[in-house]
Amino acid sequence: SIRLEKRTTSGQDGAQVRPAIHPDGTIYVAFYRWISTTGNFNANTLVVSNADVIVVRDDNWGTGSSPFTALKDSSDNLAGRRVATGLSFPFNQTGVNANGQERWGGDLSISVDPNNSSLVYLAYSTLVSGTYTLIVVRSRDRGVTWSSNLLSLANAKNPAITINSVGQIGLLYQQITGTGSTQRWETHFRDSMNVRFWTDTILCTALSQTPVRSFSPYIGDYLHMMAN
Repeated sequence: SIRLEKRTTSGQDGAQVRPAIHPDGTIYVAFYRWISTTGNFNANTLVVSNADVIVVRDDNWGTGSSPFTALKDSSDNLAGRRVATGLSFPFNQTGVNANGQERWGGDLSISVDPNNSSLVYLAYSTLVSGTYTLIVVRSRDRGVTWSSNLLSLANAKNPAITINSVGQIGLLYQQITGTGSTQRWETHFRDSMNVRFWTDTILCTALSQTPVRSFSPYIGDYLHMMAN
């Protein structure tokens, strides 16, 4: 096993650890650094009050004496670019109608262009003005610098982002819509060739409050998608 975290934490990092592998030997890995938390996991009251999204990179298949240290952050010169900082989100809070009976917290996905290992897309989540929001950003220089938000989706989770051989970006996610007894979970697929114009296809829609949750997670902790 290889330890990716090089900074101090609240005692652990987020459960999500997502790799993206390119045929030239470049490997990116994204994860959440938990800096501080409040509440209690067992009581379903845990809130991550301060977190970073970190991306590390290795240029030779994760081998060598110091793997996954090719990408450093200019703020502290430690391995791992701090793509987004000061994030917050609930974690493992369940049973609330507004949450569609699902637990939320720190959704994450990363993908590298199969034709260009310098081009990377990242999806992550945080609270924005109190609303759980899924955000998509991009790096064109191997993770050194990152764009402003390319897409922001309120009340969305479980992102799966990927790029095919012609440069088409696909994004799969699930989103809460509506309120009360008619509130629904929608599974969306979006794609784009230029990240300015996105299609939006609803693959599935279902009531969020029935059947009543008997186990957590309700719809699942993540989705996965591949392209060729």
